[in-house]
Amino acid sequence: MQKKLCIVPEKRNILRELTQGIELTQAEQKILFAAVVKHVEISLKGNSWEILLQTQEFIRTSLLDYVGAYIKKRVQIENLVFYQDVLDIEASIERAWKELCLVAANGNPTVLHLLKNAKRIFDGSSLLLEVKGELSGEILRAHDVPNLLQKAIEKMLTIRCTVSYKALDEEYDILEEEGDLVMDRVYEENLRQKKEASAAAPSAAQPKKAAAASAHRSASMTRTAGHGADLIFGKRFTHDADGGAWRRLDFWQEVYGRSDFHRRH
Repeated sequence: MQKKLCIVPEKRNILRELTQGIELTQAEQKILFAAVVKHVEISLKGNSWEILLQTQEFIRTSLLDYVGAYIKKRVQIENLVFYQDVLDIEASIERAWKELCLVAANGNPTVLHLLKNAKRIFDGSSLLLEVKGELSGEILRAHDVPNLLQKAIEKMLTIRCTVSYKALDEEYDILEEEGDLVMDRVYEENLRQKKEASAAAPSAAQPKKAAAASAHRSASMTRTAGHGADLIFGKRFTHDADGGAWRRLDFWQEVYGRSDFHRRH
């Protein structure tokens, strides 16, 4: 029966110690040393290691093969295999956010309030906190909150995550769509005031217009009565001196549609 030993290292940076002296680019160092060694299974008979890494993003196989060859040569083992347990950093931090806030606030209610209401923006292994107002930013800086939060994340979740903050100007940092809404409200209010002013202006002038119309009708009636004329269907027809016969014979034609009329004498 093959015997294996499972070692859970106390030091989180054991991978850095195992690869001391290796040539890596800055990008390779960043992704590799962000990983945490969860445990190492050692086979005494096979002289081999199996290392489980908790990684924040997938490490390409070629890089792990290169690192494995370096470690094998350094510690003089025959075989070494890496396994990766890739974490969702955002989901992990969000699940523990309330507890992380309590630790980072260190009993300060103002800091706790700012952390709970800060906007969290994740970018790989980085976390940016957005708070409103310069005063909020000064409070976070004065209480060393980014550093405390970063340590809390590493201790509680074994995740290496750089934390920074950004203080937004409350007065001028307005989203474009919010600015559009404000302009729409201003436009609607101005339009409403103009309509009200327009509606009020005719009502004030209405008595004058009514009086003018009444005077016009009275004058027309006076002129009609003075000339002894009748308005029928919009046309004026005058009487004879005795008031019995019509001068406009076409009136009968127009009204009755008849040509065989007899003129009254």
